Amino acid sequence: MYGVQSRLWPRPGQRAAVTLIRQAHDIGCTFFDTAERYGHGANEQLVGQALAPMQDEVVIATKLFITKTGDDMTRNDLSRQIREHLEASLSRLGTDHVELYYQHRVNKDIPVEDVAACMGELIGEGKILGLGSIASY
Repeated sequence: MYGVQSRLWPRPGQRAAVTLIRQAHDIGCTFFDTAERYGHGANEQLVGQALAPMQDEVVIATKLFITKTGDDMTRNDLSRQIREHLEASLSRLGTDHVELYYQHRVNKDIPVEDVAACMGELIGEGKILGLGSIASY
């Protein structure tokens, strides 16, 4: 099972979803975006499964959601938290890197330069090829 059932509309089964993602690739779609929060990680698993045979032909983007865990959170604490999120995403996606890694919602209480520093380290290690951010709250 992947994700939470919506009350608004039915969702396809996992096999149908994998087929649909692969058909999208077959007709030219090469950018696939997901997030750890979509279906509590289940969407990353689905995307990873669907794209496994053509992983070297596509761009995979995923997003993390971080929260400040306390006023005394250090850059090392933040770095550890981001790494843990990324490693979990990589495992679910079945890959050793993603082409694009986003911060899903930018938390104004966490200095963006601290997030960028950690992302820079991950780029240097080849775990992510690019970074981004979406919206703030």
